[in-house]
Amino acid sequence: MKILVVGSGAGNSLESSYINSLQSLGIDVSRYISGQEINRKLSASFLHKAKFRLSPKQYYDPENKAVLEHCSNIKPDIILIFKGMEFYPDTIQELKSYCRVLANYNPDHPLDGYSRGAWNTNVYESIPFFDIHFSYAQNISKRLKKEKQVTAYTIPFGFNANLVDLSKKSAEFAPYYIFIGMADKPRASFFSKVAVDNFSIYGNKKWISYFGYYKGIRKAFKGKGFYSSQYFVVHRSAKGSINYLREQNFVEGSHNMRTFEVPGCGGVLISQRTEEQLSFFEEDKEAVYFSSSEELNDKLRFYNDHPSALEKIRENGIRRSSESGYSYVSRAKSMINHLKDHL
Repeated sequence: MKILVVGSGAGNSLESSYINSLQSLGIDVSRYISGQEINRKLSASFLHKAKFRLSPKQYYDPENKAVLEHCSNIKPDIILIFKGMEFYPDTIQELKSYCRVLANYNPDHPLDGYSRGAWNTNVYESIPFFDIHFSYAQNISKRLKKEKQVTAYTIPFGFNANLVDLSKKSAEFAPYYIFIGMADKPRASFFSKVAVDNFSIYGNKKWISYFGYYKGIRKAFKGKGFYSSQYFVVHRSAKGSINYLREQNFVEGSHNMRTFEVPGCGGVLISQRTEEQLSFFEEDKEAVYFSSSEELNDKLRFYNDHPSALEKIRENGIRRSSESGYSYVSRAKSMINHLKDHL
């Protein structure tokens, strides 16, 4: 079985997690990096951003030509495309002639566009042309089957077991509940209401330049974010890690990557309640959940006064992650089983 993975080339991407996991299982996997030149241009110039919004075709055309040429030359058994915003439906149709199974894994919502950067008409109009769809959320898979009559499987997000070293911690973060991530209006509005003194935000400068008018944000913001292995060390070291879900996660009743990253690396997950998250980690035993800023503040105050209870949740979350098969190696095994059925 030869698999070609098409998507981002970033080392911390979901694509990388699957490639590494598939290779660890002895699968012959190659990689085609798509969208790299588009991203380079858009990040280098506001002019390119303006031109891209007006006419994305001039940016997408070279990408489509290149991927078709590449796949026609190597003809793998399986082509696995992650998301695929840059590829036209006609391109997806043609790619089917260069492989035995054409699959898509969308880490966002393929049916509903919640943000310009995560969805476009290419994604939606290409849905019928894939042999298999993988989604992280059960309700998305159900909708794909019902509304589009396509084959769809649910494979939740996971954690990279190879990045887990529970011995690596930093005392600097031990007293704090933390959030690591990009700034936006919903997050800033919510986090401005966190009332405990030991809450810290790490991320881009937009937290202050855009939302510094919130007193709570000015107080909590501590500076730059963390990436790669350092990201996991901070989560593991902190008192607890707050996970703020996007709108689509509430609509789906689902989860996000941090749902598994935090307990999997040895941190304490503190997140809003959803049906899926409650099925993955038991409330107040393996994770902490809340439904409002008031409840979050009550929970944070309680665990400030009961640190041993919080440490027990940490231990249980680590154990559940391991015993329930939440690693990306386990996710990759599930994916391979589905793909084999369609060869």
